[in-house]
Amino acid sequence: MNFDALPLIHSATGVWIAFAIMALVGVGLGAFFWRKRYLGTHHAAEGSASGVAATQRAYGIGKAQRRQHLAFRALACAWRRATRS
Repeated sequence: MNFDALPLIHSATGVWIAFAIMALVGVGLGAFFWRKRYLGTHHAAEGSASGVAATQRAYGIGKAQRRQHLAFRALACAWRRATRS
């Protein structure tokens, strides 16, 4: 293979530049997913009022859409119980 064409391979600081780029990409992705609320450990209880409000804020849905989602989820759970063998 032709490794002579790789960027930063002949530089003494090339390893550290590549490491810094990879660390910045990792931190950037972590910050992005944290801001989108895909990462984190604090979740409100599902039945509580704050949990409903947090879900509405997180997903940008209103009360009607939330009610429809909960009804569908209840129907799916009932279907799974009925079809369990």
